[in-house]
Amino acid sequence: MRDEAKAAFGGNHLMRQAGESDTRDEIIRYRTFLGGGELCEARMLALVDRSPEAVEFFESCGIPFRLTGGIVDHYLGVAPGARGSGTLEAELISGFELGAWRDNVRTPRHAPYFVTAEEQYAWGGINRYSTWDQARAALTRIAGFFAKLRTTAEQLTALERWYRILSQALKKFLRGRNLVLPRQLRPAGAASYG
Repeated sequence: MRDEAKAAFGGNHLMRQAGESDTRDEIIRYRTFLGGGELCEARMLALVDRSPEAVEFFESCGIPFRLTGGIVDHYLGVAPGARGSGTLEAELISGFELGAWRDNVRTPRHAPYFVTAEEQYAWGGINRYSTWDQARAALTRIAGFFAKLRTTAEQLTALERWYRILSQALKKFLRGRNLVLPRQLRPAGAASYG
């Protein structure tokens, strides 16, 4: 077993295509180790036996997966069946591809959901944020903001678009609040009704 994520979905078609193979017994020994004596064996066996078809099912629903390299198994040298490096992860997708469902997806506030596990590892790991390529992370966030703005830009006035851009740029100083457009004043000499 190469990594806990692969262990959860061991023996899947992507691993087979890459020439990797784990026997059912290897996967069970690895999962049993990870369970630390606290797992339900029936559920673990269901996971081992059904997870390859689950990966294929999710792919058939449009959720692509990929094998990544360069990620060392936490339990290498300790867990039976642990070896090498790599993981199975879902490809990144744009929230805009989800349409109306986008608002129903929770995204972590401080976790980097906008990069792959491979990128996180290359930047020093998820817990070494200080070593990450901060510019790339910022550019990724900015690109996402402008992609979202493009979906509503035609419905907004030029002034409303600029207020959204400035709200994003000044987010830290505004503490997440959006700038509010000032009320439009009537031109001098305009009649007042009501």
